[in-house]
Amino acid sequence: MNTEQKKDLNQYYLDTYTKEASVYDQRRWTSKGGSKAKSLRNAYFFDILRKYNLIQPEKKIIDVASGTGRVALELVTFGYKKVVACDLTNAMLDVSRSKLPAQYKDILEYHVADMKKLPFSDASFDGATLGAFLYLIPLEEYPAYTKDIHRVLQKDGILVCEVMNQLHFFNPFKAVMKFWHRHVRGKKIKSHAYPWELKKAFAPFEVVDIIGTDFPAVMTIFGDGFLRFLSRSPLTKYFGGRFVVGLKK
Repeated sequence: MNTEQKKDLNQYYLDTYTKEASVYDQRRWTSKGGSKAKSLRNAYFFDILRKYNLIQPEKKIIDVASGTGRVALELVTFGYKKVVACDLTNAMLDVSRSKLPAQYKDILEYHVADMKKLPFSDASFDGATLGAFLYLIPLEEYPAYTKDIHRVLQKDGILVCEVMNQLHFFNPFKAVMKFWHRHVRGKKIKSHAYPWELKKAFAPFEVVDIIGTDFPAVMTIFGDGFLRFLSRSPLTKYFGGRFVVGLKK
């Protein structure tokens, strides 16, 4: 990748995920560990939405960087009148559309959109979700990428998102992402976060919930009940591979 290409990250992401869209789910969610990770991450997203009374038919929810619909396709099953799914890559949204059951086609509304320039009015939504995206950008750029989500949320609106955990020492994914960022950006960057960095990383949002997830050593051995205990316990939740973070406007 030459220097000029590195400057246009949106085009790089668009080209990469357009090519990968048809195999994206297969590469991530078909293994036993992948299926378990998907199930638990989504469950924690919905736990936080439920905690703040956002799983109600009249609430307006937007799933940003929706991709192939990991979160959005479950959101529509909770009885919402309307859910909005946005992604930069139409090919990813096409995969989501192909999996959407017929009874939800009038509920899930798709938009091809840059998350830094969302095509919605201020205070349009009660809640927002942002799945596996932030590891693609430097920690220092989190505020820039979540600024427009903050704008489209109502006062006291909630954003639920995923963050890679810098405290997780035995995570080979960190090494993979370091290599990837050097390739894409031409320099070493930090995309994972320590727990104490979340407040600054998501300003002006207020951090209101942190759930740990992705404990590779035990992910496929123990049941959901034990994994949920690890995710919430103050002694262990900070040592999973990822955080699911609740943020309040």
